[in-house]
Amino acid sequence: MKRLIITLIVVIVAATTIVAGERAGIERRSMAEYLDLSTSQGVAWEDAERTLHQAMEPLARQQRTERQQLEALLASKADACAVGAQQLRVFAVSEQMKAANQSFERTVQSILTPDQKAKLASLHDEHMKRESSEIRERHHD
Repeated sequence: MKRLIITLIVVIVAATTIVAGERAGIERRSMAEYLDLSTSQGVAWEDAERTLHQAMEPLARQQRTERQQLEALLASKADACAVGAQQLRVFAVSEQMKAANQSFERTVQSILTPDQKAKLASLHDEHMKRESSEIRERHHD
């Protein structure tokens, strides 16, 4: 179960990083409009996104490499210690990705008004419900 959760986190983060690069301009405008960001808030948001992207891109590459090495160890039926050590390396990168996301969240929260925070929290809750529903549907098919 833990392995599934880590895999899902990695996939979501990697997909988000790729898609974010392609749709960043549209999403940024939409989010700025939805939250009614001031010009200075919009600039701070963009800076935070850029920082997140710069942190996540190499981590996503490293995560793919570490995961491939783990899969190779599993395929070769390597000893449990080697597999466990590699899983810890995969987990360590996941923790770095989590820390980058948390830093982004703290930055975003610091620039928003209470009303904007509430709007963003509501949007996040909707997104998480939709994600959970989609995951459940995929596993029941």
